[in-house]
Amino acid sequence: MNDNVSREQQAAEEAVRRWISTMQAMADQIQRQQQAFKQMMQESINSYMQLLNTPPFYVSEQSQEGQQATQQTFQQALDLPRYGRHISVTQRSLLPV
Repeated sequence: MNDNVSREQQAAEEAVRRWISTMQAMADQIQRQQQAFKQMMQESINSYMQLLNTPPFYVSEQSQEGQQATQQTFQQALDLPRYGRHISVTQRSLLPV
């Protein structure tokens, strides 16, 4: 009887270890996906900002106001909670390089 309890306990412990391992792998995958999304959004923002700075779109004061509004809109989109976390990007990283 004691041998059966020991085997059942070992099986339960192994199941717990596998479950924890699976949950950790899922958490790692979610984190990689969030990083990829953040990078993709940053690249999109940078491309859009470069477009705004090209000659046909560049009109000194109006362009600056448009850029600021665009930056705020993208910042708000990036700050939306996803999977219980926030993705934040500083205003400095939104400026064209």
